[in-house]
Amino acid sequence: MKQGFLLLCSAAALLTACSSNDNPGNDTGSTVAHSTPAIQLSVSAPQASIYTRGTGTVGGLVDTDGSTIITENKWAGQTINVFMVDKGTTNLSRELDMDGNATGDILYNFTSMTTPADNATGTAQRTDNAVKYYPPTGNFDFWAYHADNATDPTNDTPGKDINFPGCLVLPFSIDGSQDLMTAKAELTKEQQETMRQQTGKENNYYSAFAARRNVQPQLNFHHELTRLTFTVTANSATEADPTNGVYITGIKVYSKDKGNLIVAYTPDTHLSSDATLAVFSEDSAALVLKARADASANSSLIEISKNNNNVVHPDFDAATSTSNPKSVGESLIVAPADHYTIVVNMKQHVLIYHDPTGKQDRYTDKTFSQKAVIRPIKGSFLKGHSYNVNIKIYGLKDIQISTTLSPWIKGEDIDVDEDK
Repeated sequence: MKQGFLLLCSAAALLTACSSNDNPGNDTGSTVAHSTPAIQLSVSAPQASIYTRGTGTVGGLVDTDGSTIITENKWAGQTINVFMVDKGTTNLSRELDMDGNATGDILYNFTSMTTPADNATGTAQRTDNAVKYYPPTGNFDFWAYHADNATDPTNDTPGKDINFPGCLVLPFSIDGSQDLMTAKAELTKEQQETMRQQTGKENNYYSAFAARRNVQPQLNFHHELTRLTFTVTANSATEADPTNGVYITGIKVYSKDKGNLIVAYTPDTHLSSDATLAVFSEDSAALVLKARADASANSSLIEISKNNNNVVHPDFDAATSTSNPKSVGESLIVAPADHYTIVVNMKQHVLIYHDPTGKQDRYTDKTFSQKAVIRPIKGSFLKGHSYNVNIKIYGLKDIQISTTLSPWIKGEDIDVDEDK
């Protein structure tokens, strides 16, 4: 399934009077010209309630061609980092000094912003509450990313790397709960038509000039990883028995977990949003499925095995002899790959000593696991796609040894006679 959502990031113009040729003239430096629009970023889609660690999956689910909404596509508690660069470069844009030189403060320095609460569309707020303005001259690109807590706190700012020429990259390490996303502002069809009409200035975006014509940056976020959700079904009523059935205590997937996220690139790299922007090393790890610690929407994520309230056992309908899929945990967000090795940990309350008199039978919770390799029927697991993995559960079977006594087969008689 394809999963995606659209973040619209707008630079709203303060549409005030300007000269007939739309030239800001000498309006430079820290004094804001009346014709220089403020940079105000607004977002469309996910609601926001801020999680501080391991947010988990972001956005809803649509079918393969995007025509049918399966789950509503909304923010679910993420922050984004926004930065503004001189158009076609990876150089962070600065305010102009009084001589018109870009030597002032950086305008959007991978700036942390929060999305609006309980709205599909609204204004994103800088966490520092600063208000920034477009420089009177110049054209710019807007980029953004969401990395949750996948970055090293001592190295959480994108930078240049000799292994990624023309790019800004951000080192990361995932544990299965971070939904890495990237975005670049691109013109909509309507904005393209508006700029086409600006003879001689068709490419003057994003800028004060474009903002005065309501051509505002719109960031379309793309998921860079693959999402796996899990459901379980029972082989029979035995596995679904609430006392002696099987309980799923954990699921882990072996995936690459470290790499670099390309958060910006210059035109000469020939990259696009469809490219593989989360570049993983060959290291791999067991990423463990987590669940919310309690029923609240902004509850922290913990491993299922750390909280017995989160263990799951399958259902079984005796009347129809069927087991409907039952969800396990939140989801796992992993590196795109051809296949994954998964391990399902389980426990079952079983008899370990049978007293022939039936008075001193002993039971215990026995743990065991199933290991499997999963792969799509066609192709591989793709970035930005969500796959449900349904696991059929088989309970432990006691060893019953039966004995069969084979009879003697009658052979011939043997005579012993010393006189013969």
